[in-house]
Amino acid sequence: NQPVAARGLVARTIRAGDLLWYRVRRDYRQGNNIYNSAGCAMALTRSFADSWRYPRGLVADQQYVYLKVIEGNKKFRFVEDAVVWYQTPISITDLLLQGSRSLHEKEQITGYFDKDVSQEYDIPVRYKGRAIIKSLVAEPLYTSLTLLLQIWLRLRPVSQERLYQNGL
Repeated sequence: NQPVAARGLVARTIRAGDLLWYRVRRDYRQGNNIYNSAGCAMALTRSFADSWRYPRGLVADQQYVYLKVIEGNKKFRFVEDAVVWYQTPISITDLLLQGSRSLHEKEQITGYFDKDVSQEYDIPVRYKGRAIIKSLVAEPLYTSLTLLLQIWLRLRPVSQERLYQNGL
């Protein structure tokens, strides 16, 4: 999934952050990781899809599918040429609402699998560092601003919509 061009300082900063994150998840394990399991573009074989049921109330749908693939010793493949374009949030408020949907995905999903799935969420720092450097070269202003935004987001108190806690 790739963000379309954006207008305005905030939207361009958020887009730069999305592009930076794309570089990280594309390079880690050649893209074959939990962060590239995206509901907007996913294909499953019928036999695999029929072999399990999606739990009611779970928000982390794409992560659940990825972990079912791994649990079943199946192959997950990231296909860089399969592109779905999307619009990034255009305001900080929209960004906060979007982010609040996935605050507790990892904690919620771990109870559905026998093995410790938390390791699937860990990306070595070197991948993040390389992506930051590439992004700073490509878009120094907006990458700098998105790094500051990410620091601020991690320092601010977190609120969560009640509906997201129920999988809605």
